[in-house]
Amino acid sequence: MYRTSKVACCWAILLALACGGVWLNTSAGHGPATAAEEAKKKRAVEPVEGDMHEFMGHLYEPAYKRLRQSLASKPTSQEAWKNVASDALILAEGGNLLLGRSADSTDDHWASNATGIRTFGSFVYRSAREKDYMNAVFYYRHMVEQCNDCHREFGSPDMRLEP
Repeated sequence: MYRTSKVACCWAILLALACGGVWLNTSAGHGPATAAEEAKKKRAVEPVEGDMHEFMGHLYEPAYKRLRQSLASKPTSQEAWKNVASDALILAEGGNLLLGRSADSTDDHWASNATGIRTFGSFVYRSAREKDYMNAVFYYRHMVEQCNDCHREFGSPDMRLEP
């Protein structure tokens, strides 16, 4: 009898361990992995303004107009160079935002233009940090070409920017 209760006790312990393992395995979806997924969803990049025309008008247009004016002649003060760098950085980082806004994630033209804006905008930014006017203007013109290519492809023909 003592032996039988000992065997029954061992089986009960094994059964409890097995049930505990099953419970842990099924509840793992509600633990840290799910919390991490929820945190990732909260940090996901999502547009504040869904209308592309409004987005461009409020983010790109003001920075483009200021940068165009700032590069009309060589900046002469530290403050003027800082303004060039600031607007170039806004436009370059805007290229990253454009990458997440394509209606078709397989659209290579959209991604190519957005990447070009980011790349040439970052070159304008770096040139401004180095106070290199010739390179800043050179890369600025290439960045504007990327904008115009995108406008031709996805916007309307009258949306041409002048460097």
